[in-house]
Amino acid sequence: MRALIVWVVLIFSAASAAASPAYTPGEILVKFKPGTPPETIESVGARLKTFVKRKSELTGVRLLSLPSGLSVEEALKAYRGQPDVLYAEPNYIRRASDTLPNDVQLDEQWGLHNTGQAIHATPNFHGSPGADIDAPLAWDITTGSPSMVIAVIDSGVDYGHTDFRTSTASNIWANAGDTWTNPITPSTGNGKDDDGNGYTDDFHGWNFVGNQTCTVDASGACNCTQDDPVGNNDPMDDFGHGTHVAGIIAARGNNGTGITGVLWNAQIMPLKILDANGCGSVGDEIQAIDYAINNGASIINASFGGPGLSSTEEDAIRAAGTAGILFVAAAGNDGTNNDDFPIYPASFNLPNVISVAATDANDRLSPISNYGKNRVDIGAPGECVYSTTPVTVVKLTNVISCLNTPITTVHAYMTGTSMAAPHVAGAAGLLLSQDPSLTPEEVRAAILLTADPLDGLKGRVASSGRLNASSALRRVKGSGLIGGHGGCGSPIGAIRASDSDTVSPVQGLLFLLVLFWPLVLPILRRKLGKHPALGRTIIGRGSGMTSATGLLALIVLWPQTAAAAGVDAPFQPVHSLALKVGYHRYNSSDYFDSNSGLVSPGDLAGLSGELEYDWRWEREKSLTVTAGQYRSETDFKNVCCGSLQFSTQYLLLTPKYHFAIRLRPQKNPAEEPLEGYLGGGIGFYHFTREVSGTVQDHLSSNVLGLHALAGIEAPLIKRFSVFLEARYAVAKVKSADPFDDSLDVGGMNYSLGIRWQFLPAHKPS
Repeated sequence: MRALIVWVVLIFSAASAAASPAYTPGEILVKFKPGTPPETIESVGARLKTFVKRKSELTGVRLLSLPSGLSVEEALKAYRGQPDVLYAEPNYIRRASDTLPNDVQLDEQWGLHNTGQAIHATPNFHGSPGADIDAPLAWDITTGSPSMVIAVIDSGVDYGHTDFRTSTASNIWANAGDTWTNPITPSTGNGKDDDGNGYTDDFHGWNFVGNQTCTVDASGACNCTQDDPVGNNDPMDDFGHGTHVAGIIAARGNNGTGITGVLWNAQIMPLKILDANGCGSVGDEIQAIDYAINNGASIINASFGGPGLSSTEEDAIRAAGTAGILFVAAAGNDGTNNDDFPIYPASFNLPNVISVAATDANDRLSPISNYGKNRVDIGAPGECVYSTTPVTVVKLTNVISCLNTPITTVHAYMTGTSMAAPHVAGAAGLLLSQDPSLTPEEVRAAILLTADPLDGLKGRVASSGRLNASSALRRVKGSGLIGGHGGCGSPIGAIRASDSDTVSPVQGLLFLLVLFWPLVLPILRRKLGKHPALGRTIIGRGSGMTSATGLLALIVLWPQTAAAAGVDAPFQPVHSLALKVGYHRYNSSDYFDSNSGLVSPGDLAGLSGELEYDWRWEREKSLTVTAGQYRSETDFKNVCCGSLQFSTQYLLLTPKYHFAIRLRPQKNPAEEPLEGYLGGGIGFYHFTREVSGTVQDHLSSNVLGLHALAGIEAPLIKRFSVFLEARYAVAKVKSADPFDDSLDVGGMNYSLGIRWQFLPAHKPS
């Protein structure tokens, strides 16, 4: 029976415990509560024999030197026990960010750390600073774990390569259940299946190709003999592709030689299904997947693929997901849309599969890379990537090279989605090193939801972004490093970071005053109505709304009497109160654009509720204060374990112009049953965006914005009317985090309201 041929996507087609924070010995930082008498501060210092080395005039924090014999811990306990001390803490040590290994060829690995440095391909080229996966920032958190096992299903791996092992440690998986004399020589086994897993002397994985032979014809197609059902115990790479992939994932880092992988520490499990010509079959692939499942792999990297939907292949990958294994696949190198012409296994719609496109050193989609908004998930560095190759043999025929650079032994540049996928597999390994409890679905969600948005990937991959390992580590649940509050910069208004997830006391007071001012106003009028200043100027004439808005400038606005507005005419109350229910839809924003395959503006459309106070001093003019709230939540599409919630509380100040809608031109405009109005003004928004689930993120900002509105109103019964209104608001929050560029707080709001018109407390004499 003819085997289903899989052609290689050539290039082409126990959490580590966090170290205790270091601090300077013999010093602590102390801040006393405001108003603490100087003599109290001095007495505490005298008793503990500390002295002030430096004091911050801005914050009041004191840097204290400790006497010999008093440890930092003892001093902290003593100061924290004082009722007048606000806080006391060690003088923690900080270091330059971006942890870099000492591997001598790190500068060639632009995909990990791109500063725009010269890349010594032929010809040399420079990338764009920041067009990388932010590996140094990720390494500040974790560099991997020796218990992290990643199966590389490929053409084998040169397991003796010096970039994978030292004299004392190795990043190549070793089967502890089998007995070997020399771990680099397969023939030194004892000829027994010591661990009973069905494979004899499988110390470094397995070669599933065995004696099967394949040839490549003039068109580049693979033609293979019937499969070898047994294979052998030597997964040595005789093609060159698998070693290059493995080096990107986990070449041993910080060992002073060669390159580093995304993971400095991990275990690469070599599972060979591609022969010396880069050809292989699904039959061998499913055996390799079974082996990975049964022997402790957490991640499978599959930098191969081809057309032809195989249910056998799909079932095997689904079984891997059930076993808790993430499957990372290369999208292919035809420059075509996988939504139209799918490449497998990358195009399987399974929750444990991440399909990866290739980007270049300038954050552009590589011209050779396949794409597809529905079948490709994310981009990663894949063009001219420098990594390991076998020390003795590199065949790599019919591959896509890097510019005019020859492919050499030991290390070489290669191009393709085959190089992009292992960047993602390595980042997944970092996530699982940090938190081994994460499921494949959760790791997938963390990687996709934290991608750096790129214009060139918008609408071409589900996440619209390129892998960012640092963002994924910092935003995944349990990291302790989840992004915080606030933003910076804005085209409209000013943004201020909030110190809590709730409305500040000042905001709360403003909201309460707006909500309850109509109830308080009659009381103030009765108590203060005769006061020459307060009563007649502010309370009696209605401009006391200045207290509700906090805008003292309103004091000078139109200080007219109640009767002057003509309170007996339709739609001419001096004061009214309205309840509104609206349908709100956010604008298209950078957030939605950069996650176009995962969430859209329509997903967050929902209802808003508002309470509105209107003060009308003339027939055509009024001033409205609106307090409202909008909240909506949606689950991300195509990823599990995550939801997105937008919430906005707002206070709007809106001058309005009113006009009669003349259904019968001959009648008195004051008696027309319908009235229209137009308005516009400023708004104060307390905005929050919550991402919960696997990825956790919180943005909370206060921002000023602009809005315009139009409405139509009709009387209902005495003192009551109903109205329809449309409002468009513009207010942007520019995030301080690469998780997104900017968020539109405003949008379009359509509301239905009922207004109660109440008369002034007295008429002028």
